[in-house]
Amino acid sequence: MQDSEDRTTNTQSKEPSIALRINNDTSRRRLLVLTSTFPVCPDDAEPGFVYELCAALATDFDVTVLAPATQRARGSAEWGGIRIERFRYGPSFCERLAGIGGMPARLKRFPALWLMVPALVIAQCLAIVRMHLREPFDAIHAHWIVPQGFSAVIAAALLRKPPPIVLTAHGADVYGLQGAIMKAIKAFALRRVSCVAAVSEGMRTDVIRDFPFLADSVELGPMGVDVTGQFQPAEKRPGTVTFVGRLVEKKGVLDLINAFARVLAENADCSLTIAGDGPLRKDLQNRVNVLGIGNHVQFLGAISKSQVAALMATSEICVVPSKTARDGDREGLGLVAIEALACGCGLVISDYAAATDIAEDGVHALFFHQGNSEELGNCILRLLRDPNTCTVIAANGRRRVQTLFDWEVAASRYAEIFRTLGH
Repeated sequence: MQDSEDRTTNTQSKEPSIALRINNDTSRRRLLVLTSTFPVCPDDAEPGFVYELCAALATDFDVTVLAPATQRARGSAEWGGIRIERFRYGPSFCERLAGIGGMPARLKRFPALWLMVPALVIAQCLAIVRMHLREPFDAIHAHWIVPQGFSAVIAAALLRKPPPIVLTAHGADVYGLQGAIMKAIKAFALRRVSCVAAVSEGMRTDVIRDFPFLADSVELGPMGVDVTGQFQPAEKRPGTVTFVGRLVEKKGVLDLINAFARVLAENADCSLTIAGDGPLRKDLQNRVNVLGIGNHVQFLGAISKSQVAALMATSEICVVPSKTARDGDREGLGLVAIEALACGCGLVISDYAAATDIAEDGVHALFFHQGNSEELGNCILRLLRDPNTCTVIAANGRRRVQTLFDWEVAASRYAEIFRTLGH
Protein backbone atom coordinates (compact mmCIF):
# COMPACT_ATOMS: atom_id res chain seq x y z
CA MET A 1 0.00 0.00 0.00
CA GLN A 2 1.24 3.44 -0.87
CA ASP A 3 -0.04 6.72 0.47
CA SER A 4 1.08 10.31 0.37
CA GLU A 5 3.67 11.35 2.92
CA ASP A 6 2.51 12.24 6.41
CA ARG A 7 1.18 15.73 6.84
CA THR A 8 -0.41 17.22 9.95
CA THR A 9 -3.17 19.73 9.28
CA ASN A 10 -2.93 22.18 12.14
CA THR A 11 -3.11 25.51 10.36
CA GLN A 12 -5.88 27.75 9.14
CA SER A 13 -6.98 26.98 5.56
CA LYS A 14 -8.90 28.93 2.99
CA GLU A 15 -12.65 28.55 3.48
CA PRO A 16 -15.11 27.78 0.68
CA SER A 17 -17.65 30.33 -0.47
CA ILE A 18 -20.61 28.71 1.27
CA ALA A 19 -22.83 31.46 2.60
CA LEU A 20 -25.69 30.08 4.69
CA ARG A 21 -28.53 31.86 6.38
CA ILE A 22 -30.39 29.40 8.59
CA ASN A 23 -32.93 31.29 10.63
CA ASN A 24 -33.43 29.23 13.75
CA ASP A 25 -32.89 29.51 17.46
CA THR A 26 -30.18 26.97 18.14
CA SER A 27 -28.39 29.11 20.78
CA ARG A 28 -25.09 27.79 19.44
CA ARG A 29 -25.80 24.19 20.33
CA ARG A 30 -22.70 22.01 20.35
CA LEU A 31 -22.61 19.39 17.60
CA LEU A 32 -20.14 16.49 17.35
CA VAL A 33 -19.79 15.11 13.82
CA LEU A 34 -18.37 11.62 13.29
CA THR A 35 -16.95 10.69 9.90
CA SER A 36 -14.33 8.49 8.29
CA THR A 37 -14.18 10.61 5.10
CA PHE A 38 -12.88 14.12 5.63
CA PRO A 39 -10.53 16.25 3.53
CA VAL A 40 -7.06 17.32 4.59
CA CYS A 41 -7.92 20.87 3.53
CA PRO A 42 -11.03 22.48 1.99
CA ASP A 43 -9.69 22.03 -1.56
CA ASP A 44 -8.48 18.46 -1.14
CA ALA A 45 -9.17 15.62 -3.60
CA GLU A 46 -10.89 13.73 -0.77
CA PRO A 47 -14.70 14.10 -1.01
CA GLY A 48 -15.64 17.19 0.98
CA PHE A 49 -19.40 16.91 1.47
CA VAL A 50 -19.17 16.22 5.22
CA TYR A 51 -16.92 19.24 5.65
CA GLU A 52 -19.16 21.43 3.51
CA LEU A 53 -22.24 20.45 5.52
CA CYS A 54 -20.35 21.19 8.74
CA ALA A 55 -19.17 24.57 7.42
CA ALA A 56 -22.73 25.46 6.48
CA LEU A 57 -24.09 24.42 9.88
CA ALA A 58 -21.31 26.33 11.67
CA THR A 59 -23.28 29.52 11.04
CA ASP A 60 -25.61 28.49 13.86
CA PHE A 61 -23.94 25.55 15.59
CA ASP A 62 -20.67 25.04 17.42
CA VAL A 63 -19.33 22.17 15.28
CA THR A 64 -16.54 19.75 16.14
CA VAL A 65 -15.54 16.97 13.74
CA LEU A 66 -14.01 13.72 14.97
CA ALA A 67 -12.25 11.74 12.24
CA PRO A 68 -9.58 9.02 12.15
CA ALA A 69 -5.96 9.94 11.70
CA THR A 70 -4.64 9.16 8.22
CA GLN A 71 -1.29 8.97 6.49
CA ARG A 72 -1.89 12.55 5.35
CA ALA A 73 -3.47 14.17 8.41
CA ARG A 74 -3.02 13.90 12.16
CA GLY A 75 -3.59 16.13 15.15
CA SER A 76 -6.02 19.05 15.39
CA ALA A 77 -7.04 21.77 12.98
CA GLU A 78 -9.55 24.57 12.64
CA TRP A 79 -10.93 25.90 9.36
CA GLY A 80 -14.28 26.69 7.83
CA GLY A 81 -15.54 27.77 11.26
CA ILE A 82 -15.22 24.23 12.64
CA ARG A 83 -12.78 22.28 14.79
CA ILE A 84 -11.31 19.02 13.53
CA GLU A 85 -9.91 16.37 15.86
CA ARG A 86 -8.06 13.36 14.40
CA PHE A 87 -8.00 10.39 16.79
CA ARG A 88 -5.20 7.84 16.74
CA TYR A 89 -5.99 4.12 16.59
CA GLY A 90 -2.60 2.50 16.07
CA PRO A 91 1.01 3.03 15.05
CA SER A 92 1.45 5.53 12.21
CA PHE A 93 2.16 2.89 9.58
CA CYS A 94 -1.10 1.07 10.47
CA GLU A 95 -3.44 4.07 10.25
CA ARG A 96 -4.51 3.42 6.65
CA LEU A 97 -8.23 2.70 6.97
CA ALA A 98 -9.37 6.24 6.21
CA GLY A 99 -8.27 8.58 3.46
CA ILE A 100 -8.65 9.07 -0.28
CA GLY A 101 -10.79 6.32 -1.77
CA GLY A 102 -12.89 5.64 1.32
CA MET A 103 -12.82 2.88 3.90
CA PRO A 104 -14.92 0.26 2.02
CA ALA A 105 -12.69 0.49 -1.06
CA ARG A 106 -9.54 0.22 1.04
CA LEU A 107 -10.86 -2.82 2.91
CA LYS A 108 -11.79 -4.47 -0.37
CA ARG A 109 -8.40 -3.79 -1.92
CA PHE A 110 -6.33 -4.59 1.19
CA PRO A 111 -8.19 -7.22 3.30
CA ALA A 112 -5.45 -7.18 5.95
CA LEU A 113 -6.76 -3.78 7.03
CA TRP A 114 -9.75 -5.54 8.63
CA LEU A 115 -7.36 -6.28 11.51
CA MET A 116 -7.36 -2.55 12.31
CA VAL A 117 -11.15 -2.13 12.34
CA PRO A 118 -11.65 -3.15 16.02
CA ALA A 119 -8.88 -0.76 17.06
CA LEU A 120 -10.53 2.07 15.12
CA VAL A 121 -13.95 1.42 16.67
CA ILE A 122 -12.55 1.23 20.21
CA ALA A 123 -10.45 4.37 19.75
CA GLN A 124 -13.42 6.22 18.25
CA CYS A 125 -15.68 5.23 21.15
CA LEU A 126 -13.13 6.35 23.73
CA ALA A 127 -12.58 9.65 21.91
CA ILE A 128 -16.34 10.35 21.87
CA VAL A 129 -16.64 9.65 25.59
CA ARG A 130 -13.56 11.70 26.48
CA MET A 131 -14.65 14.70 24.41
CA HIS A 132 -18.22 14.62 25.73
CA LEU A 133 -17.10 14.41 29.36
CA ARG A 134 -14.71 17.30 28.82
CA GLU A 135 -17.35 19.57 27.23
CA PRO A 136 -20.79 17.98 26.65
CA PHE A 137 -22.35 18.00 23.20
CA ASP A 138 -26.02 18.67 22.50
CA ALA A 139 -26.13 16.17 19.62
CA ILE A 140 -23.99 13.72 17.67
CA HIS A 141 -24.19 13.44 13.89
CA ALA A 142 -22.75 10.12 12.68
CA HIS A 143 -22.08 9.74 8.95
CA TRP A 144 -22.40 6.12 7.78
CA ILE A 145 -24.00 3.34 9.83
CA VAL A 146 -20.67 1.60 10.34
CA PRO A 147 -18.34 2.32 11.90
CA GLN A 148 -19.48 5.79 13.02
CA GLY A 149 -23.09 4.95 13.91
CA PHE A 150 -22.06 1.81 15.74
CA SER A 151 -19.31 3.66 17.64
CA ALA A 152 -21.73 6.43 18.59
CA VAL A 153 -24.28 4.09 20.20
CA ILE A 154 -21.56 2.18 22.07
CA ALA A 155 -20.14 5.44 23.39
CA ALA A 156 -23.63 6.63 24.35
CA ALA A 157 -24.10 3.48 26.44
CA LEU A 158 -21.02 4.47 28.46
CA LEU A 159 -22.33 7.96 29.25
CA ARG A 160 -24.69 8.87 32.07
CA LYS A 161 -26.44 11.52 29.98
CA PRO A 162 -25.73 10.73 26.32
CA PRO A 163 -26.64 13.23 23.63
CA PRO A 164 -29.16 12.26 20.91
CA ILE A 165 -27.66 10.71 17.79
CA VAL A 166 -28.57 11.52 14.18
CA LEU A 167 -27.27 8.93 11.72
CA THR A 168 -26.96 9.61 7.98
CA ALA A 169 -26.73 6.63 5.61
CA HIS A 170 -24.80 7.45 2.42
CA GLY A 171 -24.68 4.31 0.30
CA ALA A 172 -21.73 1.98 0.87
CA ASP A 173 -22.92 1.43 4.44
CA VAL A 174 -26.31 0.25 3.17
CA TYR A 175 -25.39 -1.59 -0.02
CA GLY A 176 -21.96 -2.90 0.96
CA LEU A 177 -20.77 -4.89 3.98
CA GLN A 178 -23.45 -7.53 3.62
CA GLY A 179 -23.74 -10.77 5.59
CA ALA A 180 -25.50 -11.80 8.78
CA ILE A 181 -22.93 -10.35 11.18
CA MET A 182 -22.69 -6.97 9.49
CA LYS A 183 -26.47 -6.73 9.13
CA ALA A 184 -26.83 -7.44 12.88
CA ILE A 185 -24.27 -4.73 13.69
CA LYS A 186 -26.10 -2.23 11.47
CA ALA A 187 -29.48 -3.14 12.99
CA PHE A 188 -27.99 -2.72 16.48
CA ALA A 189 -26.93 0.83 15.63
CA LEU A 190 -30.10 1.80 13.76
CA ARG A 191 -32.35 0.70 16.67
CA ARG A 192 -30.53 2.95 19.12
CA VAL A 193 -30.18 6.29 17.34
CA SER A 194 -32.62 9.18 17.67
CA CYS A 195 -33.01 9.82 13.94
CA VAL A 196 -31.99 8.10 10.70
CA ALA A 197 -31.54 10.10 7.49
CA ALA A 198 -30.92 8.77 3.98
CA VAL A 199 -29.38 10.85 1.20
CA SER A 200 -31.97 9.84 -1.43
CA GLU A 201 -35.50 8.55 -1.76
CA GLY A 202 -34.25 5.30 -3.26
CA MET A 203 -31.95 4.70 -0.32
CA ARG A 204 -34.69 5.59 2.15
CA THR A 205 -36.83 2.87 0.57
CA ASP A 206 -33.97 0.37 0.69
CA VAL A 207 -33.11 1.13 4.33
CA ILE A 208 -36.72 0.51 5.36
CA ARG A 209 -36.82 -2.66 3.25
CA ASP A 210 -33.68 -4.05 4.90
CA PHE A 211 -34.61 -2.84 8.39
CA PRO A 212 -38.44 -2.98 8.62
CA PHE A 213 -38.45 -1.87 12.26
CA LEU A 214 -37.70 1.65 10.96
CA ALA A 215 -41.07 1.60 9.14
CA ASP A 216 -41.60 5.09 7.70
CA SER A 217 -39.37 6.88 10.19
CA VAL A 218 -36.35 7.49 7.93
CA GLU A 219 -35.84 11.16 7.08
CA LEU A 220 -34.63 12.43 3.71
CA GLY A 221 -31.33 14.28 4.12
CA PRO A 222 -29.29 14.64 0.91
CA MET A 223 -25.97 16.38 0.83
CA GLY A 224 -25.62 19.62 -1.14
CA VAL A 225 -23.46 21.58 -3.57
CA ASP A 226 -22.13 25.14 -3.51
CA VAL A 227 -24.35 26.24 -6.41
CA THR A 228 -23.97 29.98 -5.87
CA GLY A 229 -20.22 29.95 -5.31
CA GLN A 230 -17.84 27.25 -6.46
CA PHE A 231 -19.97 25.38 -9.01
CA GLN A 232 -21.12 27.78 -11.72
CA PRO A 233 -21.14 27.68 -15.54
CA ALA A 234 -18.44 29.22 -17.71
CA GLU A 235 -17.91 29.39 -21.47
CA LYS A 236 -18.22 25.84 -22.77
CA ARG A 237 -15.65 24.07 -24.94
CA PRO A 238 -17.62 22.36 -27.75
CA GLY A 239 -17.30 18.59 -27.95
CA THR A 240 -15.92 18.14 -24.44
CA VAL A 241 -17.21 15.15 -22.47
CA THR A 242 -16.23 14.71 -18.82
CA PHE A 243 -16.38 12.02 -16.14
CA VAL A 244 -15.48 12.71 -12.50
CA GLY A 245 -15.34 10.00 -9.85
CA ARG A 246 -13.58 7.00 -8.38
CA LEU A 247 -12.37 4.45 -10.92
CA VAL A 248 -14.29 1.53 -9.42
CA GLU A 249 -16.85 -0.85 -10.88
CA LYS A 250 -19.99 0.90 -9.64
CA LYS A 251 -19.02 4.14 -11.44
CA GLY A 252 -19.46 2.48 -14.84
CA VAL A 253 -16.40 4.04 -16.49
CA LEU A 254 -15.76 0.99 -18.68
CA ASP A 255 -19.25 1.40 -20.14
CA LEU A 256 -18.44 5.04 -20.88
CA ILE A 257 -15.17 4.20 -22.63
CA ASN A 258 -16.89 1.57 -24.78
CA ALA A 259 -19.64 4.05 -25.63
CA PHE A 260 -17.16 6.80 -26.44
CA ALA A 261 -15.43 4.64 -29.05
CA ARG A 262 -18.76 4.50 -30.87
CA VAL A 263 -19.23 8.26 -30.46
CA LEU A 264 -15.84 8.92 -32.05
CA ALA A 265 -16.77 6.79 -35.05
CA GLU A 266 -19.39 9.43 -35.87
CA ASN A 267 -17.83 12.55 -34.36
CA ALA A 268 -14.05 12.65 -34.32
CA ASP A 269 -13.95 16.23 -32.99
CA CYS A 270 -14.92 15.37 -29.41
CA SER A 271 -12.79 14.42 -26.41
CA LEU A 272 -13.27 12.58 -23.13
CA THR A 273 -11.63 13.68 -19.88
CA ILE A 274 -11.64 11.23 -16.96
CA ALA A 275 -10.89 12.84 -13.59
CA GLY A 276 -10.37 10.48 -10.66
CA ASP A 277 -8.29 7.56 -9.56
CA GLY A 278 -8.88 4.05 -8.31
CA PRO A 279 -7.99 0.38 -8.63
CA LEU A 280 -9.38 0.09 -12.19
CA ARG A 281 -7.28 2.86 -13.70
CA LYS A 282 -4.75 0.62 -15.45
CA ASP A 283 -7.49 -1.66 -16.81
CA LEU A 284 -9.39 1.34 -18.15
CA GLN A 285 -6.27 2.82 -19.75
CA ASN A 286 -5.57 -0.55 -21.37
CA ARG A 287 -9.12 -0.63 -22.75
CA VAL A 288 -8.64 2.84 -24.25
CA ASN A 289 -5.45 1.63 -25.95
CA VAL A 290 -7.11 -1.53 -27.25
CA LEU A 291 -9.91 0.58 -28.77
CA GLY A 292 -7.34 2.90 -30.34
CA ILE A 293 -8.90 6.07 -28.92
CA GLY A 294 -6.00 7.23 -26.75
CA ASN A 295 -5.64 10.52 -28.66
CA HIS A 296 -9.16 11.50 -27.59
CA VAL A 297 -9.17 10.30 -23.96
CA GLN A 298 -7.27 11.94 -21.11
CA PHE A 299 -6.86 10.52 -17.57
CA LEU A 300 -6.22 13.30 -15.05
CA GLY A 301 -6.04 11.24 -11.88
CA ALA A 302 -7.42 12.61 -8.61
CA ILE A 303 -7.88 16.40 -8.70
CA SER A 304 -8.93 18.98 -6.13
CA LYS A 305 -12.46 20.29 -5.68
CA SER A 306 -11.60 23.63 -7.32
CA GLN A 307 -10.09 21.79 -10.28
CA VAL A 308 -13.25 19.68 -10.58
CA ALA A 309 -15.36 22.84 -10.59
CA ALA A 310 -13.17 24.47 -13.24
CA LEU A 311 -13.27 21.34 -15.41
CA MET A 312 -17.04 21.00 -15.22
CA ALA A 313 -17.62 24.71 -15.74
CA THR A 314 -16.16 24.51 -19.25
CA SER A 315 -17.32 20.98 -20.20
CA GLU A 316 -20.20 20.71 -22.61
CA ILE A 317 -21.34 17.27 -21.44
CA CYS A 318 -20.86 15.40 -18.17
CA VAL A 319 -21.56 11.66 -17.94
CA VAL A 320 -22.53 9.78 -14.76
CA PRO A 321 -22.68 6.11 -15.86
CA SER A 322 -23.13 4.58 -12.39
CA LYS A 323 -24.46 1.05 -12.00
CA THR A 324 -24.86 -1.71 -9.43
CA ALA A 325 -21.54 -3.52 -8.93
CA ARG A 326 -21.33 -7.28 -8.73
CA ASP A 327 -21.06 -7.13 -4.93
CA GLY A 328 -24.26 -5.03 -4.73
CA ASP A 329 -22.57 -1.68 -4.11
CA ARG A 330 -24.22 1.28 -5.84
CA GLU A 331 -24.68 5.05 -5.66
CA GLY A 332 -26.45 6.53 -2.67
CA LEU A 333 -27.13 9.85 -4.39
CA GLY A 334 -24.45 11.00 -6.84
CA LEU A 335 -23.17 14.47 -5.95
CA VAL A 336 -21.08 14.61 -9.14
CA ALA A 337 -24.30 14.75 -11.18
CA ILE A 338 -25.54 17.64 -9.05
CA GLU A 339 -22.23 19.46 -9.43
CA ALA A 340 -22.41 18.98 -13.19
CA LEU A 341 -25.90 20.47 -13.36
CA ALA A 342 -24.78 23.38 -11.21
CA CYS A 343 -22.01 24.01 -13.76
CA GLY A 344 -24.50 24.07 -16.64
CA CYS A 345 -23.36 20.80 -18.24
CA GLY A 346 -25.57 18.70 -20.43
CA LEU A 347 -25.96 15.68 -18.17
CA VAL A 348 -26.09 12.07 -19.36
CA ILE A 349 -26.92 9.79 -16.44
CA SER A 350 -27.79 6.13 -15.92
CA ASP A 351 -31.12 5.11 -14.45
CA TYR A 352 -29.85 4.06 -11.03
CA ALA A 353 -32.41 4.49 -8.26
CA ALA A 354 -31.29 7.85 -6.87
CA ALA A 355 -30.93 9.47 -10.31
CA THR A 356 -34.60 10.45 -10.29
CA ASP A 357 -33.95 12.50 -7.12
CA ILE A 358 -31.53 14.57 -9.16
CA ALA A 359 -33.13 14.96 -12.58
CA GLU A 360 -36.07 14.11 -14.82
CA ASP A 361 -35.34 12.34 -18.09
CA GLY A 362 -35.51 14.68 -21.07
CA VAL A 363 -35.98 17.75 -18.88
CA HIS A 364 -32.82 18.10 -16.81
CA ALA A 365 -30.75 15.24 -18.27
CA LEU A 366 -30.76 12.33 -20.70
CA PHE A 367 -31.15 8.93 -19.07
CA PHE A 368 -29.95 5.53 -20.27
CA HIS A 369 -30.26 2.03 -18.84
CA GLN A 370 -27.30 1.37 -16.58
CA GLY A 371 -24.66 -0.83 -18.17
CA ASN A 372 -25.96 -0.21 -21.71
CA SER A 373 -23.06 1.30 -23.65
CA GLU A 374 -25.06 1.63 -26.87
CA GLU A 375 -27.75 3.75 -25.20
CA LEU A 376 -25.08 5.79 -23.45
CA GLY A 377 -23.35 6.52 -26.74
CA ASN A 378 -26.64 7.51 -28.35
CA CYS A 379 -27.33 10.01 -25.54
CA ILE A 380 -23.91 11.63 -25.94
CA LEU A 381 -24.34 11.81 -29.72
CA ARG A 382 -27.78 13.38 -29.35
CA LEU A 383 -26.36 16.24 -27.29
CA LEU A 384 -23.39 16.68 -29.62
CA ARG A 385 -25.66 16.79 -32.68
CA ASP A 386 -28.13 19.21 -31.09
CA PRO A 387 -26.35 21.88 -29.01
CA ASN A 388 -29.66 23.68 -28.46
CA THR A 389 -31.12 20.66 -26.65
CA CYS A 390 -27.93 20.43 -24.60
CA THR A 391 -28.22 24.11 -23.63
CA VAL A 392 -31.90 23.84 -22.68
CA ILE A 393 -31.59 20.76 -20.44
CA ALA A 394 -28.45 22.22 -18.86
CA ALA A 395 -30.32 25.42 -17.96
CA ASN A 396 -33.24 23.40 -16.60
CA GLY A 397 -30.86 21.29 -14.55
CA ARG A 398 -29.10 24.25 -12.98
CA ARG A 399 -32.42 25.77 -11.93
CA ARG A 400 -33.42 22.46 -10.36
CA VAL A 401 -30.29 22.03 -8.25
CA GLN A 402 -30.46 25.67 -7.14
CA THR A 403 -33.88 24.89 -5.71
CA LEU A 404 -33.23 21.44 -4.24
CA PHE A 405 -29.52 20.98 -3.56
CA ASP A 406 -27.92 24.29 -2.69
CA TRP A 407 -26.12 23.98 0.65
CA GLU A 408 -28.51 26.47 2.23
CA VAL A 409 -31.39 24.10 1.46
CA ALA A 410 -29.53 20.91 2.41
CA ALA A 411 -28.13 22.26 5.66
CA SER A 412 -31.48 23.72 6.68
CA ARG A 413 -32.95 20.21 6.66
CA TYR A 414 -30.34 19.03 9.13
CA ALA A 415 -30.58 22.19 11.22
CA GLU A 416 -34.29 21.50 11.64
CA ILE A 417 -33.59 17.91 12.74
CA PHE A 418 -31.03 19.02 15.34
CA ARG A 419 -33.26 21.81 16.57
CA THR A 420 -36.22 19.49 17.21
CA LEU A 421 -34.26 16.69 18.91
CA GLY A 422 -35.56 16.16 22.38
CA HIS A 423 -38.77 18.11 21.79
